[in-house]
Amino acid sequence: MEKPPRAYQRFFAELKRRRVFNTAAIYGGVAFVVFQAADFVVPALRLDDSVSTAIVVLSVVAFPFVLGFSWLFDLTREGVKPVHRPKPGELEDIVAQSVWKRWPVGIAAAVGILLLVGGVGWRLADQESPLPLTPELAGTPIGSVAVMPFLNLTTDLEATHLSEGIGLELSEALRRVPGLRVAGQASVASAGNPRVDLSLVAEELGVGALLEGSVGESQDRIEVGLRLVAGENGNQPWTRHYQLPKDSLLVFLDRIAWDLAVELGAEVPDGEVGRLVPPATANFTAYCDYLLGRQLSSQGTPEALESAIEAFHRAVLLDPGFGRAWSALAMAYVLLPESGGPPVPEIMPYAQAALDRALDPDVEGPEGFAVSGFLKWFYLWDIRGGEEAFQRSIVLDPHNPIPRYWLARALTTARRFDEARDHARAALEMDPHSPVAHLTLGMLLYCEGEEGAREAFQRGLELAPDMHPAAFLLGSLLAKEGDLEGAAREFDRFSALTGSDPGPFQAYLSALSDPEKTPAAVSALQGPTFFGPTQGAAFLAHLGEDAAAFALLERAAQDRSSYL
Repeated sequence: MEKPPRAYQRFFAELKRRRVFNTAAIYGGVAFVVFQAADFVVPALRLDDSVSTAIVVLSVVAFPFVLGFSWLFDLTREGVKPVHRPKPGELEDIVAQSVWKRWPVGIAAAVGILLLVGGVGWRLADQESPLPLTPELAGTPIGSVAVMPFLNLTTDLEATHLSEGIGLELSEALRRVPGLRVAGQASVASAGNPRVDLSLVAEELGVGALLEGSVGESQDRIEVGLRLVAGENGNQPWTRHYQLPKDSLLVFLDRIAWDLAVELGAEVPDGEVGRLVPPATANFTAYCDYLLGRQLSSQGTPEALESAIEAFHRAVLLDPGFGRAWSALAMAYVLLPESGGPPVPEIMPYAQAALDRALDPDVEGPEGFAVSGFLKWFYLWDIRGGEEAFQRSIVLDPHNPIPRYWLARALTTARRFDEARDHARAALEMDPHSPVAHLTLGMLLYCEGEEGAREAFQRGLELAPDMHPAAFLLGSLLAKEGDLEGAAREFDRFSALTGSDPGPFQAYLSALSDPEKTPAAVSALQGPTFFGPTQGAAFLAHLGEDAAAFALLERAAQDRSSYL
């Protein structure tokens, strides 16, 4: 005769029958997920930090009531009904079940309770821990951070330029902090999805912390939610929510940048500290137009650049003393011919006029000198003047890779390869995933005749498949190395990206494989091409047609071709 179940066995059987175990498992799992989500959603929705604490308290207080409700009531298709008394032998049958039927639900309940307790403990420990991010918490050197793309929580979900621009503003500000290494924006853009695994993203970028944020907008304020995440373990020891007045947005962003610098372990200088965010404008609408122009300029197409120019014009009309907007306007004009837009003579007066305003002593900054260097070197053939302007920009903003790789190209033009290599590699160290930095290194190695140019071009195209200069240069390199099939593939890519005629490339490659076709190639290469006469001259020289090549070079000099 079987022994009757003991009292504790009947009790656990009753818990199972009334689905209390199921309730505990589900409640604990859901509460843990809610705790995790609250750490980001609460600041993102512009709620007070006490909301997170209230969520934890309510979850703990409600837990026994939920279990009690589950004990007393049952949720059926007909609605909520009191739990009926056990039928004769029902509890005995549950006790008699095999281990594999009895234990899973109990284990699930135990896991749910552990998740609830663990979530509460983690939350309390997070609140009690000191705000500064410590090396023990981050696991890697604390003087490094990556600013991830900010979420757009404004009413216009399509207008991402404000959230994107404020994130870039803080990234550039932190880059100016001595001793603090900030991952380049191209590297951040190429990193994995931060929502998947923060530690993997931090490891890929080689930083000790990630900065995530969100940007919302009310009538007269910009609301910014920020959190620092330790790269090694995903802990979030620092979260903040700011409500910033629009008319002094940049002033308050500067204070936020210094707060972040301190949390990341940077040493604040004694006395009056310098500005990390230049007070470029107090006109919020002008600043928004400037951010929109920057976003459009980064797309690089003629249509996007023309729209960017319109946005920059609106910005400087609203605030004529907005030096950074003048610099960006000059740069947009400078990039137009290279992207396939109007020719250099047509845009040069506009670019120079904007640059003159950008270099006004009252508003001048590193951006203006960088654009001035590019204009002098690339379009005016003033290598020395361009070098001086680039150097001035680097002195003012030593951690910006852009003037460095432009200077590397200018020095390559002057065949000062050793100096060019130093600046090209410095730019790559600052932003290892920058396609333009890899393109610059490839151009240097190509001109030098050194190995590694092919790999640099290929890496640039991996990072930016639509970067047509890299496709053109890689095709040219492969053609000189005898890989005509690979060259044809890259030239086809270039033609597709630029919408240019593939005929001159085909004629050039045909002449390389069959010298009898050289006369046809000479004729084709003397016609109009995307890069102008210099493109045909380079190919003609490779074919040994020096006279025809020099004739094209003379035409390029007369046209003041920037590619000469």
